[in-house]
Amino acid sequence: MELTDVSDIQAQEKIFKDYYTPLSVIRLMTRAIGLHSGNVYDPCCGSGAILASVAAETRSEDLRLFGQTISKDTAALCQANLCLLGADTIATIEVGNTLEQDRFENERFDYIITNPPFNVSDRRFNTWRLNDARWQFGSPPRYNANFAWIQHILYHLKEGGRAAILLPSNVLRTNDVCQKEICRNILEEGLLEAVITFPKYLFATTEIPFCIWILSKSFPRQRRVLLLDAERITPKIGRTLLPEQSDLICGLIRSHRERAFIKEAERFCVSVPIKKIAEQEYQLVPGLYLPFDLTKQKKNEKRIEEISQKLKNRNISPQLRAILDKLDTPCSPDWEREPLLTFYTPSIGLRKSVTTEETAYPYIDLTTVLRNDFLPDRLPKKAFVSDTEIARFRIQAGDILLSRVSESKKSLGRCCVCVSDRDAVYGDFLKLLRPTGKEKLYPPYVCAYLQSAVFRQELEDYTPPYLTRLCLNNTTLSKLSVYFPDPMSQRFIGDTFYEIFEEMQKNDGTELMSILAELKKSLIEQYITNPIVKQFEEKEIK
Repeated sequence: MELTDVSDIQAQEKIFKDYYTPLSVIRLMTRAIGLHSGNVYDPCCGSGAILASVAAETRSEDLRLFGQTISKDTAALCQANLCLLGADTIATIEVGNTLEQDRFENERFDYIITNPPFNVSDRRFNTWRLNDARWQFGSPPRYNANFAWIQHILYHLKEGGRAAILLPSNVLRTNDVCQKEICRNILEEGLLEAVITFPKYLFATTEIPFCIWILSKSFPRQRRVLLLDAERITPKIGRTLLPEQSDLICGLIRSHRERAFIKEAERFCVSVPIKKIAEQEYQLVPGLYLPFDLTKQKKNEKRIEEISQKLKNRNISPQLRAILDKLDTPCSPDWEREPLLTFYTPSIGLRKSVTTEETAYPYIDLTTVLRNDFLPDRLPKKAFVSDTEIARFRIQAGDILLSRVSESKKSLGRCCVCVSDRDAVYGDFLKLLRPTGKEKLYPPYVCAYLQSAVFRQELEDYTPPYLTRLCLNNTTLSKLSVYFPDPMSQRFIGDTFYEIFEEMQKNDGTELMSILAELKKSLIEQYITNPIVKQFEEKEIK
């Protein structure tokens, strides 16, 4: 058998995003579907890593392997890899674009295990048939083939069979009508058994977050779906899945299959009725159904006292010193929760070219928001704007500016609060929240709350997964909550937060800035995050 240069094959497959699947993940997928013998199919087998792993793991005489790959070169490499295991005689490998040229059109398989290319667009599918028999649950959109792969797998799965498919995390939540309809139909048919989400560092060549769907055609059909967030497992998952981590995940899937459940796993795993998923518009992000992750929070009561004492020994403002004396004030025991947009109306800013001309109007850009909790007195950027634009986009007291686009979760939704009317307009990379007139919220408190772990987790759970850039839209904002205590507690938290910001503006000493940043973080945890979690930990926090 003639083998071609591996680098040529990799270059040829690069356009299909053929990220080589970690062996520990393949083993997990194999065990999760209970694969031991029978006909096994990988519709995009590439160089055969998954099929070879299945052959090595099962060692069954009743095993038969089937695969399809995009080119003759990769088919040759796949056959060579299987030959090394003595499995080439039980394997049938076909060549062709699977979604366009289904070489196994009339075949059905006991098990399907695969890692298809992520988010491939219609540019790769020139003859994609919209009336294809495989699209039983709805026509997949041409701009993204993820749900085409899912339906292809279900089409080829035997009754009683199971499949494991590795997918990008954006399949867990979508605003696309076609994709949402396909997902709804699959769930209502009871074909989705489990979803496991993983941290983004398991793949050696990419940091795209991913998930595994376990599909099943066994009877009775599924009326509940197991949702598991593997990022919450302890010990934390590193660059590879440890055997004990894989054992835990597979054990929970078996327990779910047997209608049993392990109570100790409730922090990172939940069995959700399809009816409840329907109430969440068929979104499958585990965090929407799991309690707040308490393990991320540390009790910082003593820590905040230590930081306060350090600051009192330094040259700080009388206002901050007076507030530090009150940091033993008890946390508010009673908190309310309402939708964020009950109190705010969102809008997007205007796109303008920045200038240094003194006659131009002050312009708030993304950098200003990312660097400041409150709008600073001096705004370095300016732009030429009309009187009409000033009337529409001028900043008012109580306005909150959020970063609406970002390449990282950490920077998305970063806030900057305006405490007084300002002669300034805001840019199009920002989302403005203007108070509706319901005076229940103290703006500086909201600034602190929007940096809390409670809000950050909710924002992450509701923000559509991404490949290149995250976007905070009105749909996401409409699902977010704001938790708030009584007005006196809000004012204490907000004023403390504001005075910390003011002190940071006056000082540039590295050590003092570090202490102030630590105080800000501890203040949010002790006076916002921990009290909210304490009150709502017996309930669903989202």
